[in-house]
Amino acid sequence: MPLHLVQLPAGTTAESLYAVLSARYATETFVNVKTLRDPAVLESGFYDAQACNDSNRVDIHVFANDTQVLLMACLDYLGQGASGAAVQSMNVRLGLDEALGL
Repeated sequence: MPLHLVQLPAGTTAESLYAVLSARYATETFVNVKTLRDPAVLESGFYDAQACNDSNRVDIHVFANDTQVLLMACLDYLGQGASGAAVQSMNVRLGLDEALGL
C-alpha cells in the first residue's frame, strides 16, 4: 500500500509509521514487522511473494523514500495459512494457546 507523506498528518515519517506498526504487533505471535528499509528483502532484485508460503505468519515490510512510504504484507492465504488460521481461531475460541498445534 503506497502512502504519500504529504497526505498524512504533518510530521509523519517512515520511522514513525514503523514504530506504530512495531508497537501494535509486538505481542502478536504470528505477525512479524520486519526491519525498516531492509535491503536484504530485495537482494535478489525482487520481492519474494512466496516467503510466507506454508506458514501461519504475516510479514510486514516498510520501505520509504522522501515522498512516500510503501507498506507490504506477505502471507499465505491458500496453503498452510488457511488451515493454520482455522486451528488458531479454534484455539482462541476454546481459550487455548493460539499456537497450539501449529
